[in-house]
Amino acid sequence: METNLILGIVFFILGTFLMPIGLKEQQKQKKFLLIGAAVLSDILGVLFIFNIL
Repeated sequence: METNLILGIVFFILGTFLMPIGLKEQQKQKKFLLIGAAVLSDILGVLFIFNIL
């Protein structure tokens, strides 16, 4: 239980920091990659926090 909560928080924080970096990026391919990684990280974080994974 605690491990899932810690992993969820880590992934959620990672996604939170990746999103502004992705939005500031000028190259289109890199921008989509960073935004996609941020969204995926946030989704994984929520799934871990609510113990779905």
